[in-house]
Amino acid sequence: MSIIQISEAPQTLVKTVKFVIPKCSLCHYEMHFKVGDVIYGEKWYHSLCWEAVGKTSNEAPPLGYTVEPILGTH
Repeated sequence: MSIIQISEAPQTLVKTVKFVIPKCSLCHYEMHFKVGDVIYGEKWYHSLCWEAVGKTSNEAPPLGYTVEPILGTH
């Protein structure tokens, strides 16, 4: 009688990481962050889109919200 040893191949765990690429809240195109782009609350804007929003909206930011321009590192 023979003994046969059976071993399992090592298992590889694959972890999928999902992330969301932010889109501009006005034009809905993906953000490729550049100097002048703006984060307003939880919304993202390209600099030109932000200027367009500013020209068409007279409302002040809600309390607790700040406008955060994306600054370059020169």
